[in-house]
Amino acid sequence: MDDGRNGFAALLKRDYLTDSERSLKEVEDVIDGLKKKTDFWQRWQDAVKINRIEDTWSLDWLKKENPWFMGKSDTAGLDCFGPVSKLMPSDSLLELEEKTFQMADRLSMDLEIPFTSAQLSLIDSISDAAGDKWKKLIAPASFLSDYERLVENQHKAIQKAFRQDELNIEGRLGMLDAASKFVDRQVGWTSDFLNAVRTQIEDEEEDGSEVIIDAKVRETEEIPSTLSKIPQYIGYTNRKDIHITPEEGLEKSILVEITEMGKLIVENAMVINQLCEDKNKDKFFRPTDKLVTGAVEIATITCSSKDELGKIIDALYFLLYENLERIKKVVTDSAVRNESVYECIFAVKSIRTDFRHDFEHGKDTAIKKKRKEINDYYKKYCGKIPLKQKDFSLLQKNLFQDILALEEHLINKLEEVQEEPELI
Repeated sequence: MDDGRNGFAALLKRDYLTDSERSLKEVEDVIDGLKKKTDFWQRWQDAVKINRIEDTWSLDWLKKENPWFMGKSDTAGLDCFGPVSKLMPSDSLLELEEKTFQMADRLSMDLEIPFTSAQLSLIDSISDAAGDKWKKLIAPASFLSDYERLVENQHKAIQKAFRQDELNIEGRLGMLDAASKFVDRQVGWTSDFLNAVRTQIEDEEEDGSEVIIDAKVRETEEIPSTLSKIPQYIGYTNRKDIHITPEEGLEKSILVEITEMGKLIVENAMVINQLCEDKNKDKFFRPTDKLVTGAVEIATITCSSKDELGKIIDALYFLLYENLERIKKVVTDSAVRNESVYECIFAVKSIRTDFRHDFEHGKDTAIKKKRKEINDYYKKYCGKIPLKQKDFSLLQKNLFQDILALEEHLINKLEEVQEEPELI
């Protein structure tokens, strides 16, 4: 794709995170004392702008300065923690941060420490401003609790290192820095996406057994956020024999690779819709509540379990298979049935059948055929029936690659379509 169409924010030509700007004004009174004493207020405002989407699937954001860093010069003599605590759900995080700052000062260590409590306060205000309908998508409870837990564990380890005169403080701070940037990226992208599509949501009655099944799944599953997996994937960077920073480890991790691929899948879908509109064609992907929820999951969930993969497969099913008839109007039924680039749509349908339907009834020949088809897709995307954590993430990664190839194919096809005259 050319640069003019590359990236969701560029496509929509609008200001970034307008709702978060309004939410900042709403909390101004609460942090007025902090605003007068330090330049942190400006850092707070700039934090969600630093990762503005300029280039799709660019990892440059991970290498930028962290606006949440606070040094002794920023906090000396200030009661920074009091005003912000009125917005925070966890007093323990505030206490741990304050203690870390005090210990660094007492030991004359000139450290910069991510001020996570302020970051979480801003996320809380952003999600509040978005309204009840979207709040849980911008900042799910598991996302916030996993982040608080990660940060609290790192602060406890840092304070232990202070007491024992260990040398792993730098690595712990590096993990906090990397996680903080990752959070900014995820929340910023989700807020941007939801702001763009909320006015396009179609108020349709969504009925049928599949929707009911989906609702039950969403009520009962407890899915950990990708944040909870960061220590598992980049903890090795703290070893003495490893010469790589936590930021570099995160950049190389499958967590970043998959979430960036997921964002691009969603952005490509919106590009396709824009092309359909330009050609006076029906949009391929109608932005219903269900599809928008699935789009956010595609961009934020990294699978390491059957439950997580089930959520992703549901989301891809609603994005691709449920809109298949609209796609056929442009590329023909024969092409969809016979060209290999469309096979990923039917892979999603088959895997979802394994997850959401009991097909072990009926004629033995039909059951065996369906089971073979499902197992063949598992082998195609992860080499075997997925059982281990790495199997689920590998399946997701390889399936995402095929979907990106499909979207690029559809974009090329739409560019070749002649514009239809508007009906008078």
